[in-house]
Amino acid sequence: MKTPLLLCILLLTLSAAGFAFQWPVENPVLTATFCENRRNHFHGGIDLGGGEQEVHPIEDGEIIFYYTSDYRSSQLPTGLGNFLVIEHPRGIRSLYAHLARDPFDFVDYGVEKGDVLGIIGDTGASQGKHLHFEVADKELRQLANPMRLLPELPDRRAPSINDIRLVPGEYNGRRASEIPVSDAYTPKSGGSIAAGVWTVLMDVYDLSEYVSYFCPMSPYRIQVFLNGQMARSLVYDGLGENEARLEFIQATEVSFANFYLNDWLVNLGAITIPQGAVMLEFVASDYAGNEASRLVSLNVSGR
Repeated sequence: MKTPLLLCILLLTLSAAGFAFQWPVENPVLTATFCENRRNHFHGGIDLGGGEQEVHPIEDGEIIFYYTSDYRSSQLPTGLGNFLVIEHPRGIRSLYAHLARDPFDFVDYGVEKGDVLGIIGDTGASQGKHLHFEVADKELRQLANPMRLLPELPDRRAPSINDIRLVPGEYNGRRASEIPVSDAYTPKSGGSIAAGVWTVLMDVYDLSEYVSYFCPMSPYRIQVFLNGQMARSLVYDGLGENEARLEFIQATEVSFANFYLNDWLVNLGAITIPQGAVMLEFVASDYAGNEASRLVSLNVSGR
């Protein structure tokens, strides 16, 4: 897998040049974010609701592939329903999925921002009408968080940190000895913990600003500070392919298999906690910069 620095440079270059794609729908109703738990894989894009809206290209480009319900092939990702892929300048590709049935009627394959690609639908493995939208860099073979390249959406709701647990040692799939530390700012066990390596588990999600029902989504950034110093940081910026599996581009040891323990409980990896009085701060933020935090005071004994 190529270095994550290259994707970061591309995103920064586009931002510095004042370049931004337009939203693919006029009324973007965000209902799912990048890297969410999809049971057996990371969510590779974002989901947009808002009813039967027209879908437009985010930028001028060329349609390089499309699939409709008329096709029958077990080799194609039919879970996307009717979908198409557009290639734009600078090696960026965008994907539009779950479109209403057979929406494509193009004279040629060149498209412009104002063209209508189709209507939001629920074809494929969809549980309701929405647009699944992805952005990829074809050269790096990486998926980028679309929020990095789309105009900013108003958002006033901070993520929710619901539970924090420490597991002694490197996490190996067994949680019998985990210690909840998120209540009353001290371990529920009532005693101290031992100095050494501890794996951090956090139950965390963001909530959609745009719907009235309970709609949990993944945050954008999770950080752990130990006595004011950064101990762990995970940013949902991009996913890269490594030996046929997707991993976080800036934390290549974090794959789907070792990250999600259930819907929203994530494995943030191991930190080394020293002996003495220790302050741990856990911070979760969304792309708009809204933050939630928990401050935990620990009495750490010797081994």
